Order: sequence, then C-alpha cells, then structure tokens
Amino acid sequence: MSIKRRRLDNEIGLTDLSLTLTTNSLALVDGAAAAPSLYFTSSPTTGIYSSAADNFDVTVNGVQTLNVNSSGTTIKSGVLSLPDGATGVPSLTYTGATNFGWYRPSAGKLRLTSSVGGDSVEIDGTGGTSTILTVNSLGVEGNPEYAFIGDETTGFGWSSAGATYISSSGDVILRSDPTGITVVPTGTAGAPSLRFSTDTTTGLYRSAANEISASLSGSQKWKMSSTGFQLVTGTLTVPAGSASNCAVNFGTANTGFYSSGGQLVTAVGGSDCLYMAQFYTQVKANAGNLAFCVGNDGTSGWGGSTGVNTYYNSGTAMAQYDSTGLTMVNSSAVVKPYLATATQLTDLTTGVTCNGQVNQITLAGSVLVAHNSVSFTLTNSTITATSGLLCTLYQSTDDAGVCLSAHPSSIAAGSALITLWNTGGSDTSHALFLTVMVLK
Repeated sequence: MSIKRRRLDNEIGLTDLSLTLTTNSLALVDGAAAAPSLYFTSSPTTGIYSSAADNFDVTVNGVQTLNVNSSGTTIKSGVLSLPDGATGVPSLTYTGATNFGWYRPSAGKLRLTSSVGGDSVEIDGTGGTSTILTVNSLGVEGNPEYAFIGDETTGFGWSSAGATYISSSGDVILRSDPTGITVVPTGTAGAPSLRFSTDTTTGLYRSAANEISASLSGSQKWKMSSTGFQLVTGTLTVPAGSASNCAVNFGTANTGFYSSGGQLVTAVGGSDCLYMAQFYTQVKANAGNLAFCVGNDGTSGWGGSTGVNTYYNSGTAMAQYDSTGLTMVNSSAVVKPYLATATQLTDLTTGVTCNGQVNQITLAGSVLVAHNSVSFTLTNSTITATSGLLCTLYQSTDDAGVCLSAHPSSIAAGSALITLWNTGGSDTSHALFLTVMVLK
C-alpha cells in the first residue's frame, strides 16, 4: 500500500508525509539537511535523513550534526556531551570492557580508569597555559611507567619520592633524585659507563671504589681518586705555558712549571727560578738574592749576577769569584786555601776522612744506580756545627741520561753526612769524584 501526501492531521498527527509501506518496512525519501525525511512539526529542519546510500544522518536546524555509515559514527558539528563518570565507571568506554575508559573526576581534568589498576593516567589542564600528564606509578624499577610498545621494560619511570630512573631492557642505567644524577652500571675499560654512540669503547667508568678511569679504544689511560691523578698509559701533553700562566701549577697560575726554548722552567710568583736542560741545571739569582742557601735562614750561601758569584754569610758578602779569580770583599774574612785529597775504600757507603777546607775525593766504584742515592760519613776537622758545605759530584766522562748531585746533612763538629744522588734515567759507568768545600 502506498500513501502519497494525504492529510492525516486528525488521525495520527502527520502532515504532508510522503512514504511507502511495504511488508515489515517503512520507506522514506532520502531528504536533506534542510529538509529531513522525518522531522517535527514545530521544527521542520530538525530530524533524520540519508545523505547518501548506506548513510544515516541527523540534522538540527538544517545543519548536519551526525553521520552513521559502515565506517563508523561521526559528529559533524557541535559537541558530544557525556556524564562525568567515576573510577571503574567511565563515561567513554568499550563494549568489550565497560569498566575501562575515560571519565571526568573534576573540572579541567580527564582520567583513564580500569577495574584492574584503578586510575592510571590523568590529564590536568587547570594550569591555564600548561597541561600536566600524570601517570600512576607501578612502584617497581625496571617496569617504567613511560615505555615503548613492544619493549615495555625500556623507558622512563618513578622509583621513590622525588626520584626517577631510565631503564633499558629491565636494567636501570640512570637514576635522578634531589642529590644528583647516578650512573648505575660500573662499566669497564672495554665498555665504559659513559661512552659515545659512535665509539662505545671510549669514555668514563668506575675502575675501583672511589676511583674513576678514562678508557680509549678499550684501554685504561688514566685514573683519578682521592690520592690524586695517575696517568696509566700514554703521555700527558700540556701547553708550553709561561711564567705568569704555568702549564703545570699548584693552585696558583704563576707558580709551577712551563717550557721555553727547550728548557723546563720553574717559576714562583711569576718569576723564573730554575732552568733545566738536557745536560745542565741553572739557578737564576741576582746580587743579594741567594741561589744556593746553606741552612734554612736564607742568608748564607751563593748568589750573584752574570759572571760573578758571591758568597754570603748571615747576609754579609764575604767573597766574590769571577773570571779574574777569588776576591775577599769583607775585611774580616780569612782565606784558608787548604786543599786535601782522599780516596774512598770498599764502596760508595764507606766513610772518608779528609781534613781540607777544599776536599777532593775519589769515590769507590763507578756505578750509581739511576733514580737512587747512597750516603757516607765525611770526617773533617775544619767542619763546625755552623759550617756550610758546598758539594759537587761529577764523573771522569759524562754518561748520557745521568743527572748527579750531592747534598750534605747532619752537620756537626768534625763530621757531616754526604748523600750522593743520581736522579737521571741511566746508571753511571765512569769514575766518580766529589768536591766538598767547607764554608765557615
């Protein structure tokens, strides 16, 4: 049966309805957003219609607001309003899990909830210009709250109040808390804890308790602990520096060591003091400024200027030595040009008796081991408790890599202890001689 535009106002309240009745179905014309197929007498532009084959549409005041087809449901205009919901009873949910989904706990906030873990994620937009994403903590390190699909044990997580961590395959590799950042793996020379993506065997690691080391190509190069810095392999290269900015200093830039003209220079307070070259050591001193001091008062010893050496006793110039010879510059000074010689017996530790003011001693043996020292007692009747001794150790023929020096100590009336040093890198192999001058 077919009904075409019949007046049924008094019977069923429909006006100008165009429809077709068939068995078990009611067919409507497609209609349009401004003229829906099924509408209300008080609002003829609000109702339902079909915008295309297999499409179901809702129009409000002539505007399409909802479209349903085989692909899904689309809100075309306006908004979808839902009730607030609650934990375990979300407003937006799924047919297969009605207790899992989103709800609104309070103004400006949105939460994800489920029946298993309760609320797990909160989005807080109450900050105005910023939005806060909050994740409920699992409380287990190695199972990060922020992880990757397919690798749920790698990511960023929360371990305790104020503390976070980074996890890789379930292993914590970095922790951060109010006290600082902690690198968890100890590491090795071949796999340092802090390394570079393109050079995984170069970086820093913990080599022992309270010790950090640097690795280069899998090999330990240096280590540093409470006892100081140690170069393990290779060389340590520093800039040349200057007297005012030493390459190696001791907390003050102008006190330390620097290199100049093939020499290693020692500077104190920005002034050069000592020059060391391959075969000699030079002390810089001016007139009245002692270069070599006897005792610890700094007023007795040798000083001078270029070409002139002056001996001082308690700050008073006593004698000068230059190219013309020795001159006594103090009227009270007495010259005692007494030379004595002696030969040491047995070995370098055997005591020697030589009673001159200037003593030339032929030492026993010719081998003084590198980086080593030996001592013997010199018995001399001219030595007093206040005497100064000037010692010179030398060879009949210079050996390469040898650096010799002699130092007096334990000075007493009639004797002194003489220590012989070889600070070079090679043993001596030629005859050794010692000159000791007694200064009163």
